[in-house]
Amino acid sequence: MFIVDIDHFKQINDTHGHEAGDRVLIGAAKLIKAHADLTGSLSARFGGEEFVVLSTDLTDIAAEASAEALRTHFAASRFDATDEPISATISIGLAELDPGETLSNALNAADQMLYLAKSGGRNKVVSDRSFA
Repeated sequence: MFIVDIDHFKQINDTHGHEAGDRVLIGAAKLIKAHADLTGSLSARFGGEEFVVLSTDLTDIAAEASAEALRTHFAASRFDATDEPISATISIGLAELDPGETLSNALNAADQMLYLAKSGGRNKVVSDRSFA
């Protein structure tokens, strides 16, 4: 499971306006959904500028590679939100859902990894595998 957060999203809204921010969110949702669909994963908006991706058929190594591929693709994308396309980056917190573990526990673990990604400079993937 990974949580995706658009870096400095408030700055996008403050600089370009809320309509532009909404367009970036729509573009982000489409990009994240397309990526999730390629890997047989589920994706959903989690709130604000956060999204969750749940991969049930990926190994932990493959999930980490998938998250990194999404991060790279996102950073290279431009969103048509104003007269000039807007670029943005994402931070991703990744946690493995162990057998018998609740989704809530995995979500909390992914959220902790997201916090580390953001506090560690943003535009990165941090996995609970890094701390195993």
